[in-house]
Formats: sequence, structure tokens, C-alpha cells
Amino acid sequence: MSEIKKLSANNFDELINILSGAYPGIGISTPEQKEKFREKLIKIQNEDLTTQYFGLFRNKKMLGVMRIHDYTMNVFSQKIEVAGIGSVAVDLVHKKEKVCKEMLFWFLENCRQNDKKIAILYPFRLNFYEKMGFGYGTKMNQYKIKPAAFPNTSKKNIEFASSEDKEKVEKCYAKFASENHGMIERTPFNFQRVFGNPESKIVVCRDGNEVSGYIIFSFKSQSTDSFLLNNLVIHEFVYTTREAFGELCTFLHSQADQVHRVVLNTQDENFHYLLSDASNGTNNLLPHVFHESNVSGIGFAYKIVDARGIFETFKNHNFNDQTFRLKITIKDSFTPENAGSFVIHFKNGFASFGKQDFEAEIILDVSHFSSLFVGAVNFNSLYSFNLAEISDFAFVSKVNKIFQVAKKPVCFTAF
Repeated sequence: MSEIKKLSANNFDELINILSGAYPGIGISTPEQKEKFREKLIKIQNEDLTTQYFGLFRNKKMLGVMRIHDYTMNVFSQKIEVAGIGSVAVDLVHKKEKVCKEMLFWFLENCRQNDKKIAILYPFRLNFYEKMGFGYGTKMNQYKIKPAAFPNTSKKNIEFASSEDKEKVEKCYAKFASENHGMIERTPFNFQRVFGNPESKIVVCRDGNEVSGYIIFSFKSQSTDSFLLNNLVIHEFVYTTREAFGELCTFLHSQADQVHRVVLNTQDENFHYLLSDASNGTNNLLPHVFHESNVSGIGFAYKIVDARGIFETFKNHNFNDQTFRLKITIKDSFTPENAGSFVIHFKNGFASFGKQDFEAEIILDVSHFSSLFVGAVNFNSLYSFNLAEISDFAFVSKVNKIFQVAKKPVCFTAF
């Protein structure tokens, strides 16, 4: 019989041994490295109110660990509580003993019991978590840009941030998060970790006494043969006005004499329109003549753990003014209590539960429903790919309109 419980400082030596075995790339092997890591974990456990470590025990032996996060996320301009999971690791000796499966099942059940309708994670293996019902979020695109390719207007309000700017930068992030679907609120502890990194530099755009945008960045050597060749790596690019965005772009443009490339990760699928030269320097061509502009990846994933209840949570959300009676049938093999059918009546865009009278029924896996609901994918694509069924083809465009979003969800928070 397994037991899952919150870890105390007494368990952290075992926690570190399991994590270092499961993720050797984190480079924790010497006693000194383990002690430093232990101090870091204890600090997080004690001071970060959004983060707690849990372990799975059998016969009083810890076989697996995970880190649980309690976050507030902006979903359709509404703040909701969501749960994140990270650092899922299993003792190497106890692999293939369903330890990870038990921890994930416990995590999702804990979400339901605490009325958290959405669970989030970064998958270590995409298909593993998709089978558990996690749907892909918005792709991340990595650009390597010549500085001169950024627009060049004005940077009269750009300065390096001082220690007195911490609260202003934090306020700028909070405003950006409140205005962008998918963003997670950042606690003072989380923000201190971002702001306090000695290897990072921060430039801000001032708007009177406020900060209306900022970039957190560091330099990375481009060549071992020359100390003069460096890339500017952007860790966070936040702005709340068009003017701030323009000035921060001008700051990047002005680095052309010293910076080889600007490395920028963005979930904005239209970002290439900004640049005078969107090529990434590889000179690769895709057939017939498409110049490689960036590489992209799939990462952030969502699972709606209460498919029926999510509509109650968003009863005040306008689903694009649609009036339509829709039956939704969810398949969820990992958490069967989340599977089943229900009818939603949309009236002028607002959803309520109806009786069994409907105009069309859609059937899809919870992973695809999760991606559809948050707006990471549209129904037209799911239907075309045979990943969703509908009882009447005439209503495909109607269903597509219901779940359409002006902008796909974005998220900066790493966990």
C-alpha cells in the first residue's frame, strides 16, 4: 500500500538522491553540491507559499517525489486557481513499478478535491502525459536575430534597473499578466528569484514614475575562439504599452556592434513580421524556398480535471456570442470520473447546463478538449485530423466559433 505525504526537511536527503538519479543533468553528485541544493529546497519549502514537495512511500521507503504548485492563472481575463506539478522523479531501482502513475493520479484527484479545474505541467515526455489527458499548449518559438533586424525608433526612456525598481518591475509584470490569457501571477518569492539573479541584467522603459516594460537578459559566448563574439539571451520580455515595446526593440537594435545574435523565445506565432530580417543564420531552406526563421517546441500542457465543472467556473465568460445547444462527450481513460457526457446551452455566448436536448454532439479525448477549451487549438483542426467527432458536419464552424480565442494562451512561469 502506497502513502503520499508532504515532505519535511528530514526527507530532503532522500529527495535529493532520487532527483539526482532521475535527472543526472542537473549536476548534483558531490556532498557540497547536495548540501547547497538541500539548502535551496528547504528555502523554497519554507518561504514559497505556492510550492510544496511530496513523496510516495511504500513500507516507509520513499520511492518517488514530486513538487506541487498552487498558482493563480489568468484564463479569459478571469483569475482562477490552478495546480502545477514538477520535479516528478522515481527511484532508479523502482522504475516500472507504477510509482509515477500513482503520484499523477493522486495529484489529479487532489486537484478535484480542492476544486481546481485545471492542472498544468511541463512534460518530460510528451506522449506519456498526453495519455494521462494533458493537452498541448501554445508552441514556443526560438529566434536568433541579428540586432539590426529589430525596429529602430527611440530609446530615450530606457535605463538599467536599479534595486529601487524591483516593485515597479513586479507591478509591470502583474499588469502584463492581467492582460494576457494564460499568464500566471508571480509571488514576491518567485519574483525575487527572477530579479535577484546576479548573472542577469535588467533594462526598463520608464513611463513617468512607473515601469511600462522591461527585458531581463544575459550574455552567452558565441565562440570559444573570440571573447568579442557574444549572443544576448533574453530571459523575459514584458511590456504594457506599444511605446515601451518599441523602445525595448530599439535597445536591442542598438546592440548590433557588440552582439552577434539576440536569442529570444516567444509564443507569438506572428513575431517574424516584426523583424526586417527574420532568418536565424542557419541558411537552411525548407521546400521549395522557405527560409528557416526559428525552431519551435511543444512544452506547457493543460488538463481540465473537471470537464463539466469548467463551464460552471466560466459561466460569466462570453463564448463569442454564440447561441447553440451542444452535447459534449469526453473520453478520459486515466481518470474515468472525468469522462462522460453533458449538454451545454450557449445563449448569446453564455453557457449553462441544459437537459438532453441538443443540436449537435462532439466527442473527443480530454487532452484535446483541454487544448481546445483554452484556445491552444481550434475545433476545425481537431475535426480535420480525426481527433474529434461531431454528429452533424453542418455545425463544425459553429463549434469552432464557440471555442475561438483572440490570442492563444501564453505563459512565462517555469516550474
